[in-house]
Amino acid sequence: MKVTILGACPGKSGGSGFSASGNLLQTEQGVTMVVDYGIGYERLKDSSGNTQRAVTPKSVSNLEKIDYILLTHRHNDHSGMVPWLMKKFPKATLITTLPTFHFLGSSWSDLARMARIFDYPGLVPYDIALHEDIRKRTILVTRPGWMHLERGVRVYFNSNGHTRGSAYIVVEADGKRVGFSGDVSTSDTPTLAGMSPWNVPPEIRGLDLLFLESTHGNRNIEPRHLVVDYMNDVVKHTLRRGGLSLAIALGGDRAIDIALDQAQSGIKPCLDGGLPGHAWEVYHSPEGYWCPNDVRINPELSERVTPLFERNNALESMLRSGNAYSVVASAGSLQGGQSVKWAEKILPDHRSLILQCNFQFEGTPGAELEKLDRGEILMLKGKPVQVNCDVVRVEASAHAGANQLLRVASWFDARRIALYHGSWHSRSTLRGRLAKRYETSIPLNNDVIDI
Repeated sequence: MKVTILGACPGKSGGSGFSASGNLLQTEQGVTMVVDYGIGYERLKDSSGNTQRAVTPKSVSNLEKIDYILLTHRHNDHSGMVPWLMKKFPKATLITTLPTFHFLGSSWSDLARMARIFDYPGLVPYDIALHEDIRKRTILVTRPGWMHLERGVRVYFNSNGHTRGSAYIVVEADGKRVGFSGDVSTSDTPTLAGMSPWNVPPEIRGLDLLFLESTHGNRNIEPRHLVVDYMNDVVKHTLRRGGLSLAIALGGDRAIDIALDQAQSGIKPCLDGGLPGHAWEVYHSPEGYWCPNDVRINPELSERVTPLFERNNALESMLRSGNAYSVVASAGSLQGGQSVKWAEKILPDHRSLILQCNFQFEGTPGAELEKLDRGEILMLKGKPVQVNCDVVRVEASAHAGANQLLRVASWFDARRIALYHGSWHSRSTLRGRLAKRYETSIPLNNDVIDI
């Protein structure tokens, strides 16, 4: 069995933005598999300012066939190019978890819309007909465990704590086992128990090779409960002085966690945005569960959150009321979605608060906002908006920090570790810590690894 790195392993000169994950597996018995196939972007500078260009994994168009596409989770940098792949290879079978698939329709629709906005149409040829075709060719994983495929190939899925439905994947073929961690978190949230040793049973330990994500491989992250306590204190202070609080989050799952975090502390937040709306439905439905890590939301806690998805003109009516509100909305970098509409109204108010709950990608309005002082101007959708409110950044990350990644590596106890899904700096820093115990490498895009 050999693995070809298709993406998410940049060199020292990797650009700004985020890369697209993808790995190609080929067995000695002729089975071809792809693990994740996403879409990312990089920021460019031209005469008009910042521009955005799509980044895709290495093309697999030269392959005669792909038998299986194994998907760790729904986020665009892992799943965004799967529709293209399924259309290119009409006999390919997608394998992913039940919740992941139920999120993919809205994720792919949103990505297709963004592709038109940022002028890279055609990369995501998604429509209802294609989604239905993909559904017919999808095997849904409904519980952790092994699945037999063909010609001696088995695959294993279990939770990695990153988001609802996300999984690490192990492929067994040719007498070898290789694992892909996917994006990992060991922190508990209101909707998900973080990854723990219980998610890696003894039979999985001792892999021949583990691909370990390293987004935060160069730094530790603060315990989530401390971040949440600070966040809620800042929001309560804003509400007491009569201001509006807007927490902007990266995607629907993060928005729901932050809304429920606030609800647990006594705040009664409102939840807005298309992706949070779809996630809210899935989290309360049978399709939202596939393993014990999925936390069933307490109905009393859920009732403290006011969804705005079906309320027309909610923003205008709430602002006219003059009352203090806490709102959680997407998207997380102020590039679009409901967060932009709220921010336009909240930014000029000196009593109010913008709470940025995730990393802001370079070149986005969210990143620009972090650099501005009070009284300066932020351009939102081509409109100048004066920044008078408080702007606070918190790191409610769904990725493991360096110390946590060391623990995850110990749970798998693989013979070899290859670091992926991270900058060159984060991977090289983490390798320095892992190399004391494991044979650790930093592969690059297009590298081929024999297992």
